[in-house]
Amino acid sequence: MRRSLLVVCVLAVSCSGTAGTDGSSTTSTTEAATTTTVVAAPGSSTTYASVEEIRRLIEASGYQCTSWAVRPDPLNALEMADCSDAVLFSIHEDPAQVALAITTKNDLLFSLLEDAPDSVHLIGPNWLISCGADRDLCEGWIGVVGGRIHVASPPATIEFSPDDFAVELIVLENQCFNSAGALITVEPKLSILGAQPAPEQTLTVIYEIHGGESVETRNLEVSGGQYTYDESTISTADCADELSATVVDVLER
Repeated sequence: MRRSLLVVCVLAVSCSGTAGTDGSSTTSTTEAATTTTVVAAPGSSTTYASVEEIRRLIEASGYQCTSWAVRPDPLNALEMADCSDAVLFSIHEDPAQVALAITTKNDLLFSLLEDAPDSVHLIGPNWLISCGADRDLCEGWIGVVGGRIHVASPPATIEFSPDDFAVELIVLENQCFNSAGALITVEPKLSILGAQPAPEQTLTVIYEIHGGESVETRNLEVSGGQYTYDESTISTADCADELSATVVDVLER
């Protein structure tokens, strides 16, 4: 009697069964070939040949470049393109040019905007994505294009007060007229007692000169790590050059 054949196939195995001429059954199995392709996620060392290559990956992730425009004369870059109003892609020669591009962009941004926000970038060995102030946007693209986050904050602006400065008067000339008094020419020597002003800050330090026939008000300008001043000639009641200076106000402009 011919026996019925029941074959259960599991996990991509092709099975077939036949009955032999003597009534016995035979079973054969054939495994289906499978191929697995492993795609490495982009990392911090991933490089790109063009801004268009970055665009394709970004748009494939679901973000659309709404105002795509390649800049004809890119600054500190081989290629540069606007993806949207706040997003910029660029390709560079090497990491040094990437760093230079970031510094140049941030210096311009922070000098133009008084209350500039943080400047966020996603950077690789030869490429840069500027995300404006949107850190979440840049961080979301790390798994898409690789790279690492770079955040630059605007330099802190220090507010100065008279207590942050001291002025010493250096006597340059004392023209003594005996009982008629004297004309004493002095120049100010400024000392900064606290934090240094930022290079881009310009301060006017206002001080008073005491010890003459009347109180005299003078000022000096502080900018770029230097200060400028005018000499002062003070009329005194006697020939003693006992003059002093007191800082009374500091203005920033």
